[in-house]
Amino acid sequence: TDLVLSPDGKRAACLGKDGGKWMVVVDGKVWPGKYDMAWKPVFSHDGGHVAALVEKDGKFTWLIDETPANLEFQMAWNPVFSPDGEKLLIRGIESDGTKEQYIRQVLAVNDISG
Repeated sequence: TDLVLSPDGKRAACLGKDGGKWMVVVDGKVWPGKYDMAWKPVFSHDGGHVAALVEKDGKFTWLIDETPANLEFQMAWNPVFSPDGEKLLIRGIESDGTKEQYIRQVLAVNDISG
């Protein structure tokens, strides 16, 4: 479901479901990990990178080029790539049990995906 093509039309990504768990599929390859929920993948403007928001056990994070970000939030939104595709804007809400805080971070894609 949720098929999306890269801006140049050379790559494809979608979501799959198996046994009630969601998976991200890019260019015909199933990325590692099964999730309670996954959202439509997002390509960078040059088509070189793909990111997807996923939820597991009530925690939200992002997969970038198949690598999970080392961040977890109580709520999160789809990632947004910078025009050059080298950075990723992530947004989420974290909570310490007494207060919630809205977090916005710009991360270098290569710092996450290697």
